[in-house]
Formats: sequence, C-alpha cells, structure tokens
Amino acid sequence: MVGSTTTIQCNVFGVPPPDIQWLNNGRPIDRSQPRLRIGADGRQLEIINSEVSDSGRYTCIAKNDAGVVDRDFDLEVLGKKSRLVYGAHVDSVT
Repeated sequence: MVGSTTTIQCNVFGVPPPDIQWLNNGRPIDRSQPRLRIGADGRQLEIINSEVSDSGRYTCIAKNDAGVVDRDFDLEVLGKKSRLVYGAHVDSVT
C-alpha cells in the first residue's frame, strides 16, 4: 500500500554463507536512498513509505564459492495495497 513499509525476504542459505546483492529492475539497489534498507545479513529488503514508483522487479542474487542463485520478486504498489507477486522461497547455495 502506498505509504506503508514493504518487506521482501530472500531466504537463501549456504556453506560458506553467500554474499547477497539486490537489484531493482536489473540495476543495483542504491543503498544511499533512505527509504530502502537492506538487513545486516542482506536477506531482507525494506521499502519504507512505499510509492507507486517503487513497483517493479526486485532480484536477490546469492553468491558463494559453490555457485550463484537468484530469485525475482515482482512488486506492484497500489493506491490501497501492495502485492508481492512471487512469495518467499528457500534456496540453498552449497
């Protein structure tokens, strides 16, 4: 919903623990934007005070020595509610 906080969770685990990067419409998330917060472990992206312009494809990419996995989340921010088209999923990078 416009004005609310939207949280996207990237449930990935691996040995060694993967490095996680977030993209918005194919471009790296700008960590300097105060409305976008990435959790300390990288697995959670929060969009504070969501706006319709935040709609789009968010991608988490997890990398470690064993390989790379990615997961897309299509977010549509509406005037009255937000809808995450692809829900939580657990991946393993080992």
